Amino acid sequence: HEGHMAQFSLTQGAQHIPAHAKQLSYGVSYIKNLTDGIKIEHDEDVIGISAILWNLILSTMPMEITQPIIEELANTSVPHMASKWVQPGKGYHLKMGNLQYIFGGASRSPPEVYLTWGYSV
Repeated sequence: HEGHMAQFSLTQGAQHIPAHAKQLSYGVSYIKNLTDGIKIEHDEDVIGISAILWNLILSTMPMEITQPIIEELANTSVPHMASKWVQPGKGYHLKMGNLQYIFGGASRSPPEVYLTWGYSV
């Protein structure tokens, strides 16, 4: 395949691990040695972008579709989007040029997203 696909946030680990040995934890998708600060910035960007996309979905899809998903997420007590470097909780921000938009009390997206770049099948 051309391009790159990365899973972000909660994962049960590699596929070769037997089901009885899997543990829910935060995935790490970095292939380069980066500073903790750069990892935090990257993860905060992903959390912000996924929150905006999730809110666009909620504002455009019928509640008959979104409400069961929201209820199921609430029933499982799985935290919303976070990472190894950014703790679970509310709030996110987006940087655009020299401006930063802060959504301090806003809910984040569900706990998993897939990112692609130049990916083709």
